[in-house]
Amino acid sequence: MAQLISGTYDSAFYQLIQGALAARGYATIADFLAQEPNYWFNEEEWRQVYDLAPMENPTRVFEQKIGGVNVPIMAAYIADEARGPLMGTEGASKETGEIPRMGRGYAFDIAAYEAMQAAQRNGVNINDRVWDRLLMDFGRLTKTVHSQRTFTGYQVESKGSYTTTKLTSGGGLVGFQIDLHPVAENNFKCGGVSLSGYTTKGTKNAWSSASANPLGDLEDLYNQGWRTHLIPKDPSKSVFRMAGSAYEVLKNHATTKAAVAFWKFGPTTGSLAQYRVSDADLAAFIKESLNIPAISVVSYYGFGSVLNKATMKIENVDTEAFDPNTVVLRPAGKFGEFQWKRESNLFATVMSPMYYSEGGAIMYQQDLGQKGIHYEVSSICVPVPYDMKRTLRLAINEAAA
Repeated sequence: MAQLISGTYDSAFYQLIQGALAARGYATIADFLAQEPNYWFNEEEWRQVYDLAPMENPTRVFEQKIGGVNVPIMAAYIADEARGPLMGTEGASKETGEIPRMGRGYAFDIAAYEAMQAAQRNGVNINDRVWDRLLMDFGRLTKTVHSQRTFTGYQVESKGSYTTTKLTSGGGLVGFQIDLHPVAENNFKCGGVSLSGYTTKGTKNAWSSASANPLGDLEDLYNQGWRTHLIPKDPSKSVFRMAGSAYEVLKNHATTKAAVAFWKFGPTTGSLAQYRVSDADLAAFIKESLNIPAISVVSYYGFGSVLNKATMKIENVDTEAFDPNTVVLRPAGKFGEFQWKRESNLFATVMSPMYYSEGGAIMYQQDLGQKGIHYEVSSICVPVPYDMKRTLRLAINEAAA
């Protein structure tokens, strides 16, 4: 039975879910959560960039390697004694939050289950409907952890650190920082690369300036990387990473249009700077003419809720996960891994049981009340780069002195 509790809590709710679970071959909610969520989120975006560490780190002291040296990083997401901020039952208004111990609560829609209970009393087999509702409710709850991992992971990849803000904390800690210690000498400003025997292509202008040369800055960063042995010389073994907004600035810059148009058509009577560059044209030009690494665009957005003081209403605001003012050059492949610790079940009780999925990396805790049921999901985890020293960054909004 699905963690039946005596007295008041020996309720029709459990009878509903027990029937639905049994029809799908699950004996308990614990079995359901241990297995089913693993099928839902195999294609989450963070998995393209990070691995999930195969084993728990029981010390909760996370380490990354910087030039062969282990650097300890302490991480806790929301305060351990705190409950996850409650998410809404509609939409995805708070699915992403920059909170170190990732946590989110969800109050199940009692009205929906009451309607199914009424149908059951009228002789209707509602196992399929209850099952679908369980998938939706637990899917929505579990998705918050994966959304937070993606957002946090892209913040760390692009900036090397991660600081929660009022906008993106989703009700969690504000001002909490995860510092992965980016290597200062690998950070550059526009036109700031200076190498012996190499002519700098970029100009000392931010990309927003008509006098900038964004493609030149990419050439400079690539030459800085391979000539100092931080990345392979073979451009196919490295990758430029940037936010969608940064990519649009690059693609639509007059110098980019002129360069791509001249490469494709040669001298023309028209204005080369008016040529409309396609993604395919730019990718081919970068590969065939410049012979530098390909560009990988990150278009993921996180969602937060803020008070609009003009209307006095809570509104959803989206935020680019990858820093829009940074271009990253690094070796191709996975950037790092999420190291994690299993949440302790020391304080679990028969009235507030705890369940695990993802081998223990995600925890659900049930909280019962006479007027409803509340579940909280949390995950103690942090994105840790495999080797921060091999990552170069360009601040496209800043010009070198």
